[in-house]
Amino acid sequence: SSNNPSALFLIGKGIRESNIQSNLSSGLGSRKNPLNFQNSLMPSFGQPSCDACITSNSSFSGFDKFTPIIPTGRIAAKNNQELIDYLNKVKKYELEQNQNMPYDFVSKDWQKQIMHFSGGNNFVEQQAFQLNLNTLAGIIEQDDFGANVTLVAKETGNPISPLELQNVKDRISNGVSMMTFFGHASSTSSGFDINLDEPTYWDNEGKYPLLLANSCYNGNLFQSTVSKSEEFVLTPNAGVIAYIGSISLGYPTPLFEFSKELYEQLSKLNYGGTFSEHVRNCIDIYLSSSSNEFDQTTFLQMNLHGDPLLKSNYHNRPEIELLESNISIEPQVVTLTTDSIDVSVKLINLGKSIVDTFDLQITRNFPGSSTDSIYHFLIPKLNYDTSVLLKLPLQPTIGIGLNQFDVAADIPSIIGEQYDEISNNIKSKNFFIDIDGIQPIIPHNFAVVGNDTISLFASTINPLANFTTYRFEIDTTYLFNSPYHRYYQLSGYGGVKSVSSNDWISVPSNTSSPIILEDSTVYYWRVAIDEPNPLWKRSSFQYISNKTGWGQDDFFQFTDNSSYGVLLDTLSNQRIFEPFVKTISCLTNSAPCDDVSQIFENAWYLSDEQQEYGICNCPNKFHVAIIDKTTLLPWETRHVPTNQNMNNNFGNANDNENCQTRPMKFFTFNQNNVQQMIDFRNLIENIVPNGDYILIYTPMSNRYDYWDANQPQLYSTFANLGSTTIAPGLPNKPFIFLTRKGDPSFVVEHFQQNNEAIYLDTILTGQQYAGNETSPIIGPSANWESIYWKQNSVDLITGDTTDLKIMLYDYSGNYQYSIDTSFTSFDSILMLNNLIDANQFPYIKLSSDYVDAINQTPAQIDFWHVLYEPFPEAAIDGTNGYTWLPGSDTLQEGQVAQFAIDVSNISQLPMDSLLINYFVIDKNQNKHIIPYSRRDSLRVNETLRDTVDINTLGLEGINYLWMEVNPYIDQTNTITDQPELSHLNNILQMPFYVSREDENPILDVTFNGRHILNEDIIAPTTELVISLKDENEYLIMNEDADTALFAIYLTDPDGIQKRIPFVNQMGVTIMQWIPANSQNKRFKIIYPAYFEKSGMYSILIEGSDKSGNASGDYAYQIEFEVIHESMVSQIINYPNPFSTSTRFVFTLTGDLIPDDLQIQIMNINGRVVREIDENEIGPIFIGRNISDFAWDGKDQFGDQLANGVYLYRVKMKINGQDVNTLPTNTDNYIHKGFGKMYLIR
Repeated sequence: SSNNPSALFLIGKGIRESNIQSNLSSGLGSRKNPLNFQNSLMPSFGQPSCDACITSNSSFSGFDKFTPIIPTGRIAAKNNQELIDYLNKVKKYELEQNQNMPYDFVSKDWQKQIMHFSGGNNFVEQQAFQLNLNTLAGIIEQDDFGANVTLVAKETGNPISPLELQNVKDRISNGVSMMTFFGHASSTSSGFDINLDEPTYWDNEGKYPLLLANSCYNGNLFQSTVSKSEEFVLTPNAGVIAYIGSISLGYPTPLFEFSKELYEQLSKLNYGGTFSEHVRNCIDIYLSSSSNEFDQTTFLQMNLHGDPLLKSNYHNRPEIELLESNISIEPQVVTLTTDSIDVSVKLINLGKSIVDTFDLQITRNFPGSSTDSIYHFLIPKLNYDTSVLLKLPLQPTIGIGLNQFDVAADIPSIIGEQYDEISNNIKSKNFFIDIDGIQPIIPHNFAVVGNDTISLFASTINPLANFTTYRFEIDTTYLFNSPYHRYYQLSGYGGVKSVSSNDWISVPSNTSSPIILEDSTVYYWRVAIDEPNPLWKRSSFQYISNKTGWGQDDFFQFTDNSSYGVLLDTLSNQRIFEPFVKTISCLTNSAPCDDVSQIFENAWYLSDEQQEYGICNCPNKFHVAIIDKTTLLPWETRHVPTNQNMNNNFGNANDNENCQTRPMKFFTFNQNNVQQMIDFRNLIENIVPNGDYILIYTPMSNRYDYWDANQPQLYSTFANLGSTTIAPGLPNKPFIFLTRKGDPSFVVEHFQQNNEAIYLDTILTGQQYAGNETSPIIGPSANWESIYWKQNSVDLITGDTTDLKIMLYDYSGNYQYSIDTSFTSFDSILMLNNLIDANQFPYIKLSSDYVDAINQTPAQIDFWHVLYEPFPEAAIDGTNGYTWLPGSDTLQEGQVAQFAIDVSNISQLPMDSLLINYFVIDKNQNKHIIPYSRRDSLRVNETLRDTVDINTLGLEGINYLWMEVNPYIDQTNTITDQPELSHLNNILQMPFYVSREDENPILDVTFNGRHILNEDIIAPTTELVISLKDENEYLIMNEDADTALFAIYLTDPDGIQKRIPFVNQMGVTIMQWIPANSQNKRFKIIYPAYFEKSGMYSILIEGSDKSGNASGDYAYQIEFEVIHESMVSQIINYPNPFSTSTRFVFTLTGDLIPDDLQIQIMNINGRVVREIDENEIGPIFIGRNISDFAWDGKDQFGDQLANGVYLYRVKMKINGQDVNTLPTNTDNYIHKGFGKMYLIR
């Protein structure tokens, strides 16, 4: 075949051929050991074994002697089952790399994660290894990989803490793309001096990392025992997908150089390439004939254990992810002294690095208003994440209430993304500004009400506002200055405030003045906190008997409409077309005709945009520009080829391509041509209408002498236009003349004095003749009924044309389409529901298009009304106070708080079954949902008050309780669970603080019920009982999951350290656990251990409570000795000499307790004066013993013995056999089986 192989895949275990003796590579090679020969299924090359060397050969063109011609990898499977297990891992691994699957944070973020583990035996090594790993992080965090690297660094001689270990385990379980170790090989379960759980416990199925081992020996597949590389790769459904590690000694500097080259391959040079290509390229780039032997051996011995054609997690394109939790707004507590807010946005890239610039847009939507503010940021690149901070003014006049911040990244899309370029690039975040204030609610603004006696309702911005006084006012004028003016004041806590028709007091007389509404009258009302300079919130409504809906009938109501091209003049109470301005400028000079560069400088401009330039040809001429008075657009010359401006042949010299092959924006008239001068005068005097602007300029020179000879009438023409300077006798020099025809007060004249260029610059004012006026949004409506309107013209001879548009909006507030009709003088549309289905379009706007090209005066709307069935209104009401238990705004973590407040229906319509959302936003902007089921319907004038529980576990720091009645159910925060009049009073936000408990729990460890000292002897069969007591009554360790708060490491006499699991990989319980309860608060672990080997063991136990408090500044660590043979040390008495009593001290080994023990005490004559047996001596333990029995110096009959020397001997048997003596330093006190004791009183 002409196709070169992509890789060499060696399948099967290989065992080195030669015999090696060393600490980590022992035993016979396959050449001299038949069993090893049989088990070496796929031999390697050389010693040390080197798979890459199999295809290394300097005789091949283009390759040196080190570089493998074929990228190579191996799977060291010993049987078919191991190979099948690995194949299943490969399938799942490659499935996770599917480029067409959905890309979101949960499914893809793990592929950007890399973990670094730094070891070292001392501070110098630890710092050096961390520096190496930080350098590697700097490579892989850049394009194209754009990784997020987490460093776990060893800083003491102990294993990492249980909490840190759990975090590492969680990260691995959630998935990482790569794990890199830099440290020493050890006998731990990970094989490194940073200890991790065995891979079988990783729980990372399908999310397998590549592991890079910078250490000695851990990659050595070529020995008869199982290496760490094999253990990690061949573990079914867990562990790693490939392992690159040295098969022999590792040297820090060459290991670092190899790793650096590998990271360059992964990140930039060969992004998306295979593992084996990366390794081959590292060798090819770095090694040469001049490389030292340390580099050579290191690079060639970094063996790839895994499928050579697998790739590290890669992505064809970027994928921007924007999460709501990554949008934060500060400060959370806004007061009257707050002048600005900070919006922070964090963007994450789940795919390939973005190296191009893209746009980030943040839009602030103000509450209850169509006003918004838009801010743009340019993001120059995005590897993994980046943050943007935006400082905004608070703007309390329009910002109080629920602000919605819409964040859009790369919209419209510039960066080609992997999966979704729209939905995950747009997120919204609500921010509630609850500065004390109050807002009108019912009647809503522009409401039409059908009863002549109504109550007015307002809601405080903060339902939990402190006790204060509120002032309501009502009047029939917008300025609140008529004799009708009334007020009412009431005091209370935050919530719903209302005024009935009988409550009002006359402002002029300060007497009670109840209100009965008058038909068709518009009323303005406002409300504010009663203070010297109140911040009024205004609303209006109109009473029309037995009608409900929306309407504008007073001129000042219309001033809240949006418009363009039309102004509502509150002095004349009329609409006028909006004037607009443009700047006009002109330059002319006296350059000769053949000076092309200066001739082209003769030009004129509108708002800095050049309109026309040059002079066409040499004869002296007028250049005449005419600007329409309304549009401020210039007239253009006739152009027959395109059929443009066909009526614009005014006898001008540049008509129809006689200068440029296009329409031109000035008209030229040669001054030496009598007919053209006549045509010029006719254009200026008879054709150009009054009000239009005329610009006349004369490049090179003006020929007054031609005027004098042929057309002296020109002086009169300019004088009639308003010129006060143009007169006979002027020198033939250029001028610029600008006027508005019919307005002699507007004239600008400039004349050349010497040979300088002259320049005109001024402002033109235009008058539009078309415009639009659009109402605020109307609704929501349960059923549209009818529209009524009336409008009139202010002109005797009307030139008005007015069109009415009914603009339809869906539940999200998105415009759908318009219904157009002629806006007649007085008309209506009945049965509006036949045209508009309120179930589809609950909102509309009315829009009027005005045109009056004759008089430039728009028609005047007298009123427009939309009648419809409204929706109900619920409100959070703190008038009756709220419940917050235990009463303090600071809680201890784990403490359960309780909250309750009223929710009232303040409308005359029933609410459907009510949905209320409760949640907590923690200090990291994460949302914690509080379960709360849907409640029954909220009927008219009914109130609901429920208590919710808030568990503070995991909420350390500042938090905010949110309550949202009838919540938004869409991502854009526009559709509520059921239609409702207003959402302003449906939101509550309350801060509370959770303090973290900082008291250390108490750890207790016993061995067969006893506390031991360092290097004590214990029984081979020992029950360890580990208990952790935490006094925190709110965070009781009462769950099985609390086993994760413990880490127990055992080091055997051979120095091999392993973590003791609660349950092993076979599902067998190794350590039992008994969760704590509210009475004892003690979590207990029972470890029934059997220590197989005799020798010195070490156990390290770490525990922490649910708050993360460790059981002490240092872990519990103790050494103990196990001796399987039953032996006893010499038994000595203590104290010796003694005066009152003495006890017996000895050490017992093995697993059995003596069943026969006798101590005989004799005088110096050999007579036995006292015998003590096992029943009298008290409990005996394996290990160190001090007898409960104390001999008091009395004989067998209780008589006091005399002072002096006494002898004693011990007889001890286990199962009828004498117990051997344990050699100790007490042997010197026993002579021929007898000990001496001294009784001295």
